[in-house]
Amino acid sequence: MNRTTVGALVVFLVGVIVIAGVYLWKQSVEESTEISTSDAARAQGTITIGVDNFVGYFPLCSPHMHQLMLADGWALDCVDDSADYAGRFSRLQSGELDLAVATVDSYVLGGQRANYPAVIVAVIDASMGGDAILAREEVATSLTDLRDRPGLRVAYTPNSPSHHLLKAVGIDFDVPFFGTQEGAARQIETNGSEEARRLLVSGDADIAVLWEPDVSRALAEDGIVSLLGSEQTSGLIVDILLANRDYQNNHPDRVQLLLENYFRTLKYYQDNPEDFNAAIATSADVPADLAEHMRNGVAWANLTENATAWLGVRVPNRVPQYGLIDTIGSTVRILIGFGDVPASPLPGGDPRRIINSEAVATLYSQGIQPDAGTGGTFLQEASASSLEADFPPLADAGWDRLREVATLQVRPIHFQSGVNTLTREDKEQLDQAAQALENYPAFRIEVQGHTSLQGDPEANRQLSQARARAVAQYLQVTYGIDADRIRVVGLGSTAPLPQRPGEPFRSYRDRLARVEIHLKSEEY
Repeated sequence: MNRTTVGALVVFLVGVIVIAGVYLWKQSVEESTEISTSDAARAQGTITIGVDNFVGYFPLCSPHMHQLMLADGWALDCVDDSADYAGRFSRLQSGELDLAVATVDSYVLGGQRANYPAVIVAVIDASMGGDAILAREEVATSLTDLRDRPGLRVAYTPNSPSHHLLKAVGIDFDVPFFGTQEGAARQIETNGSEEARRLLVSGDADIAVLWEPDVSRALAEDGIVSLLGSEQTSGLIVDILLANRDYQNNHPDRVQLLLENYFRTLKYYQDNPEDFNAAIATSADVPADLAEHMRNGVAWANLTENATAWLGVRVPNRVPQYGLIDTIGSTVRILIGFGDVPASPLPGGDPRRIINSEAVATLYSQGIQPDAGTGGTFLQEASASSLEADFPPLADAGWDRLREVATLQVRPIHFQSGVNTLTREDKEQLDQAAQALENYPAFRIEVQGHTSLQGDPEANRQLSQARARAVAQYLQVTYGIDADRIRVVGLGSTAPLPQRPGEPFRSYRDRLARVEIHLKSEEY
């Protein structure tokens, strides 16, 4: 190639580069002009949130929330991962997600695998029927029934609220949902609540743990009953909003803006319940009446409740409450009891290291306070303890009509012959029982006393009554349990335990002198 040819080629290439540069510059100018002369000039970017289809998360990704965020220049990208909590926490860790929703239990357990990549910036809701253990009616109508039905097929979503609810019930009521021993349930792990519902309705599962809208859809089918709904519990299933730690540190203003618009969205739907029902019905593809039922199964926490009842924000003339820390503590208790962890998995064992209340505290001090109204079951200010809930008086005939829910799984309180005095060990056992009772504030408590088979039946009845009364009085005096919530029953020797194969009679006799705690529920 001679010099003339080389020179021509160089000139040509330079010309191409100049033309391309001019074209790209012109395109850039035109794009800049388009943006500056349109609403796109206000665009700030996109905030990405990991979610699933639980109705409690609906306001966060609702049309109204999208409109408010767009007005402030931000697009919301709500990524539905079908309750893949492990993947969700991993994407939080990598920064693929800016924020994510979760339940307290899922984050306490699953977050440790990702080194707790996010902080809790708000409580979204407490489930009030939005989660439930359902069964085929021919299989069981109460949790107590499950103890005598070996090998039941249980469908649930692993590492989800469903999983945690099964663990809590298994521990507190000695129901063999998990384990390898003979009689333990056959576990069917599903990819979300909808799949578990299909298995239950088709008869391929005997028990299923679901969340809305699948709870309502399943209960609409013949032969499906609820064994335990989250409306009958307290602090077991609490939904939270998580912010990636780096995102929170680098962009606290964005987190605060998102929360401000979220609480405004709650206020709007609270004041316009028909719009709320219609939006849920459209999103979940259900009739409006079913949408209203789903809405009533969730207790959304507004800004005031977040600040004063959950996150312990100090405000004038109010005693701050730390409901979130209490819920985390209850969750750790269940995880340890189930054997998931040997001790608290939290960094330094301190729940405050996964909480950041800064945005809520700032918003509350600025006066954005959506008041609770008639548009849903919004949380009221929490009481000091769910154990102190008031119950109306109930005559014996009413108590006799109550439905047995379950027997609290604690070591039975045993007594020496002829004695009705509680020992230090007995009181420690009752302290553990009280911890479990905090999660089930909707149930009445029947304390049943029993004696051995020997002796006069009437004397045995009176002794068992005195023993049961000693247990009830300890719970009332120590934990403030309403006297109208507790009934004392002395059964004497009329309801003996079965003798175990090969059990010596003396050991069997000692086991008979006991007090048991049963949970009872009204029928509606």
